Amino acid sequence: MPASGIGWQALGGGEIVHRFKLILSGLLASTTGAGTAAAAKDQVTLSLPLVVEAASANAAVEVSTATLFGAQAARYRSIAIPDADLKLADGTILLAAGTRLFEHRATGKAFSGPLYCRLVKPGKMAVLLCLADPDADGRFDVLWSGSAVVGRADRMAPALPHPDATREDLAFDPIRYRVEAPSPDEALQLGFTIWGSNPLLGQHHFYEALGADGVTIPMTATHRAVRLSAEPGNVAIAGATIEARKLGKKRYAVRVIKALAAGEHALVDEYQVQQQIIFVPR
Repeated sequence: MPASGIGWQALGGGEIVHRFKLILSGLLASTTGAGTAAAAKDQVTLSLPLVVEAASANAAVEVSTATLFGAQAARYRSIAIPDADLKLADGTILLAAGTRLFEHRATGKAFSGPLYCRLVKPGKMAVLLCLADPDADGRFDVLWSGSAVVGRADRMAPALPHPDATREDLAFDPIRYRVEAPSPDEALQLGFTIWGSNPLLGQHHFYEALGADGVTIPMTATHRAVRLSAEPGNVAIAGATIEARKLGKKRYAVRVIKALAAGEHALVDEYQVQQQIIFVPR
């Protein structure tokens, strides 16, 4: 315990992910007879590849917390559309025919290649369902599951994946699909946000962020805690540089002086860790 009498307790996202997996496992077990004693499942590392366009000129702007700024146009690499439902033996539809699935990337010993995913709610909580075509014969025949974060609870897209996905023991008839480019209404943005501050430490929390239609999703791994004053200071984040100064409560003047690189970016969100301050009587 530090001499100050303040201890830190880290609460990871593992239990949240476990709950996600229990929902899907329960659905599968109830219809396929698969139990929790099944052999260990394959796992892969998951990311969301986006194609990001070059930045236009960025003038200084005034922003408040939790808003996207310095945004560059971005898009999904591709979209896959299944021709048939993915459903369980009891008729529960996990992914309906015609659902637009967003290209993700899997990396691991079990499988490396594209997965096409969508965040859905087969139960009370959302699950990221991903279909794969490992033999590239134009038919999906493997299901993977994971979890993701969204900017608003009532919207399942865009969604930023957590880094791991698990292969599910679900046998289903292979599903033909077609691949196409994303539509204009699926356009994304990649930029930055200031997601609150810590008055005790005088810090302001900068993140790289994914955005679409007014929704902003900060990326945990890119967090920078910065002290600001009325004089401009530079913030280095995700290979970019932001000039920022504090204007007042929750108000900032910002200017991107070095933008994000154009090209493909692989996005993923770390499991959030909550810090709790525990005051111990002396």
